Amino acid sequence: MRAERERFNRWRVASRKTHITLPAINTVHAVLDCHGLVSRGRVRHLFKSQGTGLSTPTQPNDLWRADYKGEFVLADRRYCYPLTITDFASRYLLCCEALKGGRQRSARSASPCMPPQCLVRRAF
Repeated sequence: MRAERERFNRWRVASRKTHITLPAINTVHAVLDCHGLVSRGRVRHLFKSQGTGLSTPTQPNDLWRADYKGEFVLADRRYCYPLTITDFASRYLLCCEALKGGRQRSARSASPCMPPQCLVRRAF
């Protein structure tokens, strides 16, 4: 394998002196790979995380879902990010707030759109 690589390197240097155009690096790699002259890199074992089971609420107000409904441009060329809070069981829209940005800080500030007496829930 080393002899083949040294021969290839000598050919590469010689071709530079004679102004021969070289093939692309991926072509050279493909040819060397076909002849078994490319060593494979180390195998990486990726960590597979385990998720939790989805909850299935049966009563209204058991679980609320908050998500952004995309973004759109207003007439004055500012972006609007509508945040909605819905009840998972009844699919009732509890709150819809137009936010300036899609960041977590602005989403947490949307809780004033919900009256305090409505904030009794089991999960959010």
